[in-house]
Amino acid sequence: MSHAEVWAELDREARRLFGLTADEFLRIFQDPPQRYHGDPVFHSLCFLADLVAQPAEA
Repeated sequence: MSHAEVWAELDREARRLFGLTADEFLRIFQDPPQRYHGDPVFHSLCFLADLVAQPAEA
C-alpha cells in the first residue's frame, strides 16, 4: 500500500468514524482528548496514522 493510499484510507475512516479529516486526526492522535482514551476504534486508526507519520520509503 502506498503512502497516498494509506493517507486516503486514514482520511476516509477518520471522517466516517469521527468527523475529522486526516490532518485533524494526525494533530490529536498522539495526545488525544479524554473522550478518545480507551476507545478501540480511535486506537485502531492510530495504526494508519503511525504509517502516515513515518517517512516515505524511497
